[in-house]
Amino acid sequence: MSNISPISSGALARIGPASGDRAASSVRAEASPPRRGADQVEVSDMAYYMSQLRSLPPVRQDLIDQVRSQIDAGSYETPQMIDAAIEAMFDDLAS
Repeated sequence: MSNISPISSGALARIGPASGDRAASSVRAEASPPRRGADQVEVSDMAYYMSQLRSLPPVRQDLIDQVRSQIDAGSYETPQMIDAAIEAMFDDLAS
């Protein structure tokens, strides 16, 4: 037969019983649900400007071509057109 020494002797004898506080805190930690932070989204300046560009009306290429040809011919710069452009510029600056 083998010779088995009692448990109370040796290195295991130095280990003490679990304290009540430590056991209670582990029960509390298991009982409370985990907390999660709120989700957060940050949009870069570039993304903001791109969204603004997408909301602009489509380009009217036919009107651009017509104005370019008038400018090339020298017939676009009439006093009425200059007044209209100045008023439109002031409206844009005011808003």
